[in-house]
Amino acid sequence: MQGEVERWLKDRQRKILQDLVAQALESIPAWCRDAVRDALLHKAHLRRWEHGGFYAVVPFEDGWLPLDRAVVRLVEARAKESEGVDMERSVGDKVIMLVQGDITEMETDAIVNAANAQLVLGGGVAGAIRTKGGPEIQEECDRIGGTHVGGAVVTTGGRLKARWVIHAVGPRWGEGDEEEKLRQATLNSLRRATEKGMRSVAFPAISTGIFGFPKDLCAKIMLDTVLRFLAQEETSVERVVFCLWSPEDLNLFQETLQAL
Repeated sequence: MQGEVERWLKDRQRKILQDLVAQALESIPAWCRDAVRDALLHKAHLRRWEHGGFYAVVPFEDGWLPLDRAVVRLVEARAKESEGVDMERSVGDKVIMLVQGDITEMETDAIVNAANAQLVLGGGVAGAIRTKGGPEIQEECDRIGGTHVGGAVVTTGGRLKARWVIHAVGPRWGEGDEEEKLRQATLNSLRRATEKGMRSVAFPAISTGIFGFPKDLCAKIMLDTVLRFLAQEETSVERVVFCLWSPEDLNLFQETLQAL
């Protein structure tokens, strides 16, 4: 009898997992699509199911057994842990995520470089992007030739894990109209991502390094801009990640996002 129950449970789990990956991509929250796919495919008994070129899960439905729901929760929890997410905020079917880490290691469609108007990849994060991504990034920046403060341009990601780099020019604190310029740099980055059909973008805290922009004000402006954009504009972007370098920066962005 115990063997029959175990077989039934195994068959039931296999069926629900197959259903999870066979459904339309839109059925799963954007933040965990890739991780859930990987978690499901990790199961030895699971066939590689594809639907329209993507993998996905379905939302909870009436009539599902407790085991079904437990499987979904387990897989999504594993997905969230694998991405190292510190905080998230849903905006409809889209999501804002806060993580601590090295933005040059992010596996989003694009990472945002806090650039200067000349698009010269000098020190700091820009220098790390140049080193890890290879010379083609700077070469493409040179061909573009620069952009205005508040503007954003797209180049290849070279050898980075991200396919693209969005170079956003933030303001120097004290130059005038800094808040609006930072808002525009954030907004234009999202618009460039939309033009390329990107689904995920990772931002740093723009202008808070040598440009001297106050971190608390940066967090409020950037998070508010992203929230409004995802809620109000037509976009391909489903997941916006703020990748913060220090625990202090992460805590500041968490507190700000909670207050918005």
